Amino acid sequence: MIKVAQDILGRVQRTEGTEIEIRFPIPPRYFRLLHSQFVHAHPESIYTESELKYADANDLRCVDGRWERKRVAIYERLPCVIPCRLCVCVESPCAPAASMRPYRTIIRYRWTYLIGSWRVEWTKSKRSCNVELEYAGHLDELQMALPSAEHPLRMIMAHLACLAHCNERKLRTVEFSRHLPFAPYAGSKSPVLLAAHAQYQRYMAMGQPISLIDGADISGTSQLVSIKYDGMRIVLAVQDRDGLSVAWGITRKDGLWSVPCTHAPCAMVLDCEIMLESRRIVVFDIYARDGQPCTGTYRDRLAKLAETELPIMPGYTIERKAFYPASVIGPAWYATNAGRESDGIIFHDSDAVLGSDCRMYKWKPVHTVDLMVDRKRRMVDSSYRVFMPCCAGHGKSLKKGDIWECAIEDEHVRPLCRRRDKTRANAPHVCNEIASAHSCAWTLSGLQEVIGTRKRKIASI
Repeated sequence: MIKVAQDILGRVQRTEGTEIEIRFPIPPRYFRLLHSQFVHAHPESIYTESELKYADANDLRCVDGRWERKRVAIYERLPCVIPCRLCVCVESPCAPAASMRPYRTIIRYRWTYLIGSWRVEWTKSKRSCNVELEYAGHLDELQMALPSAEHPLRMIMAHLACLAHCNERKLRTVEFSRHLPFAPYAGSKSPVLLAAHAQYQRYMAMGQPISLIDGADISGTSQLVSIKYDGMRIVLAVQDRDGLSVAWGITRKDGLWSVPCTHAPCAMVLDCEIMLESRRIVVFDIYARDGQPCTGTYRDRLAKLAETELPIMPGYTIERKAFYPASVIGPAWYATNAGRESDGIIFHDSDAVLGSDCRMYKWKPVHTVDLMVDRKRRMVDSSYRVFMPCCAGHGKSLKKGDIWECAIEDEHVRPLCRRRDKTRANAPHVCNEIASAHSCAWTLSGLQEVIGTRKRKIASI
């Protein structure tokens, strides 16, 4: 795209007042969220409001009381998966219009970000919404400065990837997610094949840990443990589209979400946990790399993940999850490794094969269950049966149909936080498993003793 822009600009005679920019149109309903994502990567901006008077019939306009003529010299489409145009305009002062009858007045809101010798301007008005990359240096140095536009261009396109492969007139109306701060893909053809999308959701469902109860085998040599994070499960399908790195987020719910990505060494599919408050992504599995599915055991996939360079996600830190042998479990280990976003431990079977049933267990210091509020403000499971009575004085506003994560306290449940990423409560058998785990009341010291005892028995056989 930069090479094409260089060829076009080589034909332009630049004079005083020449304005050169690459303009990306944005559907108005997308502007706020797309801009809010960009702010996390570039928090410093210059905000301005301007009163603009214009008429479609001529090229005269008035900006904050200053009249000028804006003549368009070039307005050409650039080869890019995201619709954009190279715009070259010449602005010059002029006398006020003879009549104001055809003119309209609007307020233009603009956020300007400086990246090297380029300005990234997010502009919104009732007339249009755009992101513009404008050259801020001396015009005589433009040809040499064009390669430096690569970085801000990638940053812009990373945040507009949801607009790839479509134009505004063909956009489907897709609502923004209430639980993810990412833009939904709205094109006419999904960039992730529907069969692959469904398969990744099956992998997520088959890789859900169950509550640790009496009789669970957690002492085998294939057991690995990791810290359980209180985040949201998401699969990242990272692709290369005509030299542009893009990442699509897949959750347990339907939909496809555009996650900003500026660089990826290759195509890959990663299973992750995302903590939205700290803007942290923790990767704990890899489903595919370079277009090839990752086969073998979980230990094999972790080895492949360890040698894979992770993508760069602006505004987020991304890291691999740490795994330990089960023998490390104990109060001191947990106190050292658990943080504010942790809420327990996960036991992994390192011999498990992707797509097959496996036994994963979770231990939590406080047992919680996801329940739905029915029309009588009772907490019910997925079969609409009351799991346990709701305690009094919880101080939460319970609305019919909402899903809440609830702690088990004695023979009651206490609503803790609303689950916006789920539409169904836990199934009855899941609720019963969690209740059994609560009754077992495993402590870290107890787990440490059980693992040590079983290992000694195995060693003596």
